[in-house]
Parts: sequence; structure tokens; C-alpha cells
Amino acid sequence: MSVGRFTFASLDQQTHHEVDYEEPDRYQGLYGIDGDRLMIARGSGLSYVAASFGEGVKSVGLRHFNRVLSFEPEERRIRVEAGMTIGALQAFLVDYGLLLPVQPGHPEITVGGCVACNVHGKNQYKEGLFDAWVDEMEVVHPDRGVQRCRADDDDPLFRLTCGGYGTTGIICSAVLRLVPLPSRVIRQKLIRVRSLEETADCVQERKEDFDLLYSWNDLSGFGKTYGAGYVLTGVYEDEDAMADLDWSSQPLDPSRRKARLPLMNKLSVRSVSRAYHAMMKRSDNKLLSLTRVSYPAAKLGFYFDLYGNRGFLEHKVLIPLDRYRQYFEKLERLQRDLGEPIPLVSMKVFRGSSRLVSYDGEGISFTVDVFNSPGGRALLGGLDTIDTDLGAIASVYVDSRLSAEVVRRQYPEYEQFKEGVARLDPKRLFRSSLTERLDL
Repeated sequence: MSVGRFTFASLDQQTHHEVDYEEPDRYQGLYGIDGDRLMIARGSGLSYVAASFGEGVKSVGLRHFNRVLSFEPEERRIRVEAGMTIGALQAFLVDYGLLLPVQPGHPEITVGGCVACNVHGKNQYKEGLFDAWVDEMEVVHPDRGVQRCRADDDDPLFRLTCGGYGTTGIICSAVLRLVPLPSRVIRQKLIRVRSLEETADCVQERKEDFDLLYSWNDLSGFGKTYGAGYVLTGVYEDEDAMADLDWSSQPLDPSRRKARLPLMNKLSVRSVSRAYHAMMKRSDNKLLSLTRVSYPAAKLGFYFDLYGNRGFLEHKVLIPLDRYRQYFEKLERLQRDLGEPIPLVSMKVFRGSSRLVSYDGEGISFTVDVFNSPGGRALLGGLDTIDTDLGAIASVYVDSRLSAEVVRRQYPEYEQFKEGVARLDPKRLFRSSLTERLDL
């Protein structure tokens, strides 16, 4: 077991804390974790917000718990340790012609992190959230020992752990359901759209047609092309021409101390958007590998550094289907009033139902990255009001300035989640900067 004191940072660079870090390398060390102080599990440490560390909280690293424990290819089930990365898991599965349907955007994200945040992939409408593919889990708690829970038992431990942000204990392992891998290649095609409203109409109307469906929109300026962009669509091809998949990724370590030059700024953002627009056009009607489509951020780690040491802020909100036109009208008015460019915008279509504090429901998932500046923060503060007024919910695991009051107003089962966690962990041993900020 290795121990030490380290300074960790969130991916958006908004939270930094020096914390005690413990990294067990045997189950004896994990099961015997000290229950006399606050703690939180830590996977790869790639969360946008400080979900795996906090002031006065010990982080327990799971890097050594990264193995396949059992595999039933005929049953399409696999049991893995929580520290296994999604990329390593899929690299193992591909030779058996199997796929884990929900894949976050970077291959170094761990299975435990996917469960704790209950993440979505590139097509939530068809795939659901990560918990839809989890059958069983083992969760360790100093006062309760190793607890096993199953999806089909309506077990409160299972429901509160998926999307529980680490508050119920340390996830040790998970049994995941798999599907046949249709192909190793996807044909990507672009649909040109002229506005945010047209984009939302398009992804809603075409949601049954594609295996891959999300957008890129340009809100970096206020001219005639405001809101224009592309809907990226993809369909698995029968042709398996690209047999050699590239599982490598650009190192992504938000806690590493380094000089980050603010190359993405208000003077350069229009030029960056035009360059990205040109790059997107060249990707139309192209065969792309499974790895490139599954992990679009794998080679783009530099993007997060472009904002400099001040970092950036991300806001992701699920807008009801009957209100996205109102939402985009209010957003444009707010953005123009502030004169604040938005460097990155994307949309997906969702279906499901809101539960506890998981980012789920039916509507348009709308994501923006903004500058960490007075204007950027004013913009997101205005969006908090618009979100709440229109019945939208903001994702709690991407926005470092989201408040407990906003989350309480947006999530009907907020108090139910808190009460459930209190029953499982009366001492509230498992905390992080995220859970403290949101009073979870």
C-alpha cells in the first residue's frame, strides 16, 4: 500500500486541494480501510468537478484494482474491478466481438467512476445511462463490510450507488452486461444545421435512425451563423476494414502542475471555431474506427489546457422537449446582453425519467463550455435561472459552481437521495468537494 500527500485538481481547474492519498494494492488493505476519518474513492481523477477529493478528506485510489474477475462470453456478462478503465475493458472485449454500450468520452475513465456518476455515452436515447448495463456490485464500507447488491432486487444500495457520487462506500467490482459488437467501423455523416432550434429538431426527428447522434454548434460570435453547425451521425458498417484499433490516448492529468497558456480566449475563439468547422467538414462521409468514435477526447487532451491556468466551466442541462425553443431564445438574449462568446456547444437527445440526483429524463441534453471569467460566470448564473424556470435539470458532475440550492430546486428527489444515503451511512464518512458543495 502506498500513501502520501498530494494536491489534486478537477479537470476544469476550478478546485484544488492538498489531501492525504492512500492506494491499497490488496483487498486486505481495501477491506480494512480506516473508518475513523472522512474518505472518498478515486479512480483516474478525470472528473470535471472535484468528485474524488476534498478538503480534509482522504482519497482512496483504486488504480491497482483493475482486473477482469470473471467472464461469460456466451452470457455476455463480465465482472471487473472498479479501477479498470473503460478503454482497457473494451480492448479486452473487442476480440470476443462484444461491446459495452455506454462509453464515456475518454478511455482512461474507470468503471467505478462511470457507476458513481451514472454517465451516458454518445446515444443515450438508445443506450440509456451506465446503470442500465450493471447487474451487480460489491461496495465496501468500514462499518458494514463488503456489501453485494443487485439491479433486480430494488436494493436501495444499488439505486443510491449508481449516480451517488461515491457517497455510499467504495465500489469494488461490478458485473456488466454486454451486447454483440456490430462492427469495428462506423460511417460518419454530417447534417448541416443553421440554428440551435433546427439542431434540436433534427436530433429529435432522427433519433431512431443512427447509432451515433450528437451535434456541434457555433456560438462563438453573434453574426448570421449564430447557432449553426453540424449534427454528427454514425451507423455501424458491415465492412470490418479497420481491424487494427488504436487504444492509445493523450495523457490527461488535471492535477499535474504545468504552465497552461490561455490560447483559447475571447480574441481567438472565432478563429478556433472556424478551424474546427473546417475540420468537421473534412470528416463527412468517412469511415471511423470504433475507438475514435467511442473516445473523441482520447487525442484531444490539449483542449482542456487551451483555457490556461484559470481553466473553464462546463454546464450541461436537460431541457424538456416542449421548451427548448423558449430556452434557446432566452439563452441568445442573455448571451447577447453579456456579449459573452461560448467556445463549445453540443446537443444530444435523451429519454428516461428523473430519479434521485442522476442526470436523466426526456429532452434535449445541451452542453456549453465557457470561459472562467466574470462574463462566463454571469452567463452560467443566468442559465441557472432559465434552467429552473423552464423545468430543466443541470448535471451535477460537470459544473463546479453549481449550488446546493439550485440542485435542490431542480431535482424533485434531492431530499429522498440525502435521506437514503443517511440511512446507509449515518456517519457520512464518504464525502468530496462535490458532495459538500451540494450538501449531499
